Amino acid sequence: MITTGGLAIVAVSSGASSASAASSLGMLNRGIYGTGIGYDTKANLWIGGSERQKVAIKFKATTTSALKSVRFVQRGGTGYSRGTGGTMTISVRADNGAGHPSTTSLAQRSYTPRNPGGAWEKYDPVTFSRPATLTAGKIYYIVFTNASTSNYISVNSVYVYNAPTSPRQPMFSDSEYGLMYTSGSWGALARGYTPVVDLAYANGAHDGQSYYEAMIDRYATISGASKMARERFTVSGGNRTVRSASLRLRRSAGTSPLVMTLETSAGSAIESVRVAAARIPASAPGRDNGGAVWVTANFSSPHVLSNGSSYNLRISTASGTTYTTFPVRAGTDKGIGAFAFSGGTGQSTTNRSTWRDMYAYSHQDLQFYFTLGPAPAAIPIQLGRIQYNSPGTDTTANANVNGEYVVIRNLGSTARSLTGWTLRDAHYHVYKFGTFTLGARKSVVLRTGKGANTSTTRYWGSGYHVWYNTGDRAYLRTAAGTGVDYCAWTTSGPGYKIC
Repeated sequence: MITTGGLAIVAVSSGASSASAASSLGMLNRGIYGTGIGYDTKANLWIGGSERQKVAIKFKATTTSALKSVRFVQRGGTGYSRGTGGTMTISVRADNGAGHPSTTSLAQRSYTPRNPGGAWEKYDPVTFSRPATLTAGKIYYIVFTNASTSNYISVNSVYVYNAPTSPRQPMFSDSEYGLMYTSGSWGALARGYTPVVDLAYANGAHDGQSYYEAMIDRYATISGASKMARERFTVSGGNRTVRSASLRLRRSAGTSPLVMTLETSAGSAIESVRVAAARIPASAPGRDNGGAVWVTANFSSPHVLSNGSSYNLRISTASGTTYTTFPVRAGTDKGIGAFAFSGGTGQSTTNRSTWRDMYAYSHQDLQFYFTLGPAPAAIPIQLGRIQYNSPGTDTTANANVNGEYVVIRNLGSTARSLTGWTLRDAHYHVYKFGTFTLGARKSVVLRTGKGANTSTTRYWGSGYHVWYNTGDRAYLRTAAGTGVDYCAWTTSGPGYKIC
């Protein structure tokens, strides 16, 4: 029997969720950064029961070590368990070469979960007395069986309604992680199901994933200038070069595009990308019946997120249109030490200024991820001083407009062609270099007004000021659109910015 639906869990920890420091990342998709997990509800599978159902979790070992224990989410109550709970046999098996568990157990353990009254969940580890040593890179299965038809419990996974994406989860390959269930012969991996399991090795590594609860009732409403959501996170594991951002959400009403903005922790936008409303089906929020989909915003050029720095991925839209998104809960506070994104939290606001965690008791993340790209080659061209406030009272006189300028420096030991390069502000005023080479260890001043270009001074040709005194952003890009440098200010300050 299969049942789906959520069981309310009371928070027992106020600490931030984080992956175990010893967690192995070999099975994970190294090409993305974030949760990379999306689902709508829990899915509960009987072990035994009238249908004599059995379940197999497929995984690719990421380390060569003895698999000492298996921790999984166990569920009981009306519709989920019966009688005493029975006795399960939990075994480790190799692949038989046809994509199914072998008939031979490498290690196994009998486990009596018991069946306390009422609705319950628990997360006990099952330790093997004689653990099997697994080999990195090979496929294995954790098989759950129970011969009893009248005494049983359920094992939880998570489930995606509607047509699952391919792969089922961005963070995992379909061929390396999934589950199957049957009352007879093994078949294909079940569409829409993702196992929740912590496979702990003797060397301290872990396989599996920790996300086990869809926090549907904690959804954030995104509509108009005041109601927004964001994932706030601190980068770890080194610098991350990101090419796109993906988020899982649903649309409730309206046709205005979704706006995904990557910004600094202070709220300065790095880049905003619009996603057409037609890509996001309309459905009612706050239910575990599906409707949410993954959408991707491709950046115009890669952005480097610095290790140890904090950023926001902010989601907004125009008034009259409503989107919703909800966080997913990791089981790290339950002892599930497998993969969970660390250093982030999903937040929402209803007044543009006060942001609160979507789950008040601990940090829980949105369903999001960044697609990574190779780190860009270092280019020794940098923005220097930006004089964004021309001295004196602003007028349209050319001398006054030319009081605005940007210094661009070549810190390298060779000359660099800037032909076709662009400098733009946050409001899409764009200057494009004509044929121009900046000498080694030289600078060029780009003035906003009009004048005769020289080797040290270029002119934008504008008849009015470009840079906003109270806050603006400067983007320097190559002719191919690759971001080279970025500089921002959020207050009028002294009238200039040293980048």
